[in-house]
Amino acid sequence: MTVSSVREANLHRITVTDNGKGFDPEKTMDGTHIGLRNVKERVEQMCGGKLILQSEIGKGTCITLLIPEGRKEQKP
Repeated sequence: MTVSSVREANLHRITVTDNGKGFDPEKTMDGTHIGLRNVKERVEQMCGGKLILQSEIGKGTCITLLIPEGRKEQKP
């Protein structure tokens, strides 16, 4: 597994990659990968960020979080 972080123009890019068994990204919203769905929703709601998911069965997974710089958390 590799974790990297870089500051770009107006955001922070955090990337986590592995060479594991991978999975079908279409199943992330059907309850199979509820943890990923929860992180995606929280990043979007709390800071206007974005989660990008790429995975291929037999090759591994790459998850990228894009976190805007300077936006404060919004309380419900």
